[in-house]
Amino acid sequence: MTHQPSQSDSRTQFGMDPLLLRMFEKLDLSRKPGSGMAAHMPLLQTLARFQSFGPVVECGVGEGFSTFALFLGVLEGGGHLTSYDIRPECQGQVLSLMELEPRDNRLKSWRFTVRDSARAARDWKDGSVSLFFLDTTHFLETTRTELEAWSPKMHPQGIMCGHDYLLHLSPRPEDQKTAVKTAVDQFVAKHRERFRLQVFPDDFGLFVLWPREVELGGLQVP
Repeated sequence: MTHQPSQSDSRTQFGMDPLLLRMFEKLDLSRKPGSGMAAHMPLLQTLARFQSFGPVVECGVGEGFSTFALFLGVLEGGGHLTSYDIRPECQGQVLSLMELEPRDNRLKSWRFTVRDSARAARDWKDGSVSLFFLDTTHFLETTRTELEAWSPKMHPQGIMCGHDYLLHLSPRPEDQKTAVKTAVDQFVAKHRERFRLQVFPDDFGLFVLWPREVELGGLQVP
């Protein structure tokens, strides 16, 4: 029987760092139904890899699954990820998930800051951010404020995306919120000349705001 190389075999063959390879394998294991983020982790990883020509910014760390995927992407692409959350404990959760010690050299590609998302936008120059991911309070006014605060910071080829666009379809009544969808739809209507909306429906929905009429390198815009 001819041996068919596994994904791990091919990555090892092409010289991927052993630790990065182990992180990929852990990412595969973390894509569990019910995680709320599992279906979108491969796309976030891909976006971060292709958008590593500039800073990648995440607002809302949660359990760290989105951070994990984005971090893998920037490691592959040679970029940098900055993550914001109002909860200091999120930093430790991410390190535990990725099984990294605080002094690991790869963490030079990641910075965690305790800060409100809208205020964090003040840290960045206009037109500088290549990828922005949002997953915070899911309140209508907060989400509106965050999108408007970060949109000027986006590079002309920058992509904005976020989680829970379809949270109103959650099977749990206490989670059924329309705020993210409403805020995003209103934002897109206001900025329709700049962004085009695409929604990936699994795991409560991931929205992606693609920049219009822009070449995105090797990334195929659907």
